[in-house]
Amino acid sequence: MAQNEYSLSFHELLKLETSKIHKEIDFFVKINTPKPSISDYIDYIVVMYKVIAPLEKISLKFIESESSFPKVTKKNKTESLILDLKNLEIDLNKINFSIFFPEVKSFEEVLGCLYVVEGSSIGSQIIYKKLYSLYGEELKNKMNYLSEIGRDSFKNWIFFIEYLENYVTSFPDKKNIIIKSAIDTFNCFKIEFKNVIT
Repeated sequence: MAQNEYSLSFHELLKLETSKIHKEIDFFVKINTPKPSISDYIDYIVVMYKVIAPLEKISLKFIESESSFPKVTKKNKTESLILDLKNLEIDLNKINFSIFFPEVKSFEEVLGCLYVVEGSSIGSQIIYKKLYSLYGEELKNKMNYLSEIGRDSFKNWIFFIEYLENYVTSFPDKKNIIIKSAIDTFNCFKIEFKNVIT
């Protein structure tokens, strides 16, 4: 952990602790390139489904009982991903959930996972606009996930971060669990995106 951890907000600390693995992932995510192909987009949606679907299933039992948890974060992303995959004519039966997904047995571990997933929504509107400008009608009704999480993504991210900061203020001994879970989730994405191009 960083030496100046006590001078940082928890969000800043999380960002610092996960910065290395985050940068490593960017190397493999072709959707972030200036001119991604439709195939790159399909790979992206498949990977997001492989990781987000099991996370939402696992996290549901933990976050439903948390009345103060941001409602925007409870939104079902899996439904949008499934709709996109079907409209892209991808056979869901041929997609297996990631075997690299971290073990989640506590609410704190869910928070670590969600930090990664919710953070990924920040650039979704940019990706949506880029793909639309490149392919327009070809991807009509096939970018529901990007479109839905893109709307108000920054505002929703702020809600989540505020909740996270308040949570670790109340339970400071849980910080390391959240950090480890976030790193493990980033690593899961890294392996899945790396597997796409190898």
